[in-house]
Amino acid sequence: MKEIITGITVPFILIVGLGGSELAFRLQQGRLFGVQETVGKTQNSFYYIDEETGLRLPRPGTRHGRIQINDQGFRGPHLELPKPPGVIRIAFIGTSTTYDADAGAEENTWPSVTTATLETRFPGCDFEYLNAGVPGFLSKHIIERFRAHVVPMEPDLVVVLTNDLNGDGRTQAEEAGVWGKHRYKPSWLAQHSLVWGKIEKNLFILKLQRQSYSGKGKLEMDIEKIRMKYRDNLHRLLRETGAVADQTVVLKIATRFRAGQTRDEQIDAASSRLFYMPYATVPDIVSAIEGYNEVIGDLEGVQGTTVVDPDPALPPDSIHFSDTSHTTVRGSRVLGAYLGGVLAADRDFSELVERISPGCLGNS
Repeated sequence: MKEIITGITVPFILIVGLGGSELAFRLQQGRLFGVQETVGKTQNSFYYIDEETGLRLPRPGTRHGRIQINDQGFRGPHLELPKPPGVIRIAFIGTSTTYDADAGAEENTWPSVTTATLETRFPGCDFEYLNAGVPGFLSKHIIERFRAHVVPMEPDLVVVLTNDLNGDGRTQAEEAGVWGKHRYKPSWLAQHSLVWGKIEKNLFILKLQRQSYSGKGKLEMDIEKIRMKYRDNLHRLLRETGAVADQTVVLKIATRFRAGQTRDEQIDAASSRLFYMPYATVPDIVSAIEGYNEVIGDLEGVQGTTVVDPDPALPPDSIHFSDTSHTTVRGSRVLGAYLGGVLAADRDFSELVERISPGCLGNS
């Protein structure tokens, strides 16, 4: 009888515990990001398919937890069109690291903090911003988004933060026939339970981390090919931004990977990157990101481009990074304050401001 009671009680406790955790996790996710839905190419309450470009974009005029999308389809405040005289308008374009979901409330995103920092430095000038970042976008998608939706907003300055590694790496993995062998395949329970999905993904990441320095059965990435493709895409993007804006600022890719880290530190930093690139080794991922940043560094002065390296402002720790590439609330605020300070000290930016709003710097 005792064994029967135990056999009933233990599963009951586990089920109740899992159910309670599931409810708490869903409430937390809803508070921060809205109701959880499958994120794919199909439309849902988060996203729609834009008929003009075919891109999957955030739905205008919607709110998802703390994330607000304005009626023009961007994170940030509604902007008047045509742009009022004397206003310096900044467009931030990129992928999930620009969208900045982990920052939560709009005032904590690094594009918002960058703009607020400039307003503090130059109180006599009028700055506005729009955040056109979209999770999952590669450079080719950003170019289309910029042409169709950002150009009509009349930006004076464009800030770019891109990272094509997930897409370019996957292309090479598919060509080599190793993508399907390594990618995460969620169980039925993981598809229906956020808590179990989280547990399952973390176990998958732990497995990848243990194997992250072994090249057995994995892709040997062609780093030079990836660098050249990224270089071509960035030059295409700069031609687009340079035709519209007075200045373009390109940020180097900040991650928890840093030169001089130990093997264990790099494995720990690689968690989310390995999840999206399970076919790659940590040394190849580090080399690819370094290659991307070398490409970005070479852009200084090209088509009036200014390059900014965020690494000095962002220590590679869990206080500033929520995963390999995305910043925490603290990290986003630090990045925004740093970029705002760099722009405030930049001569080209000061000249841009003076052209658009003569005399405002003298009133600051």
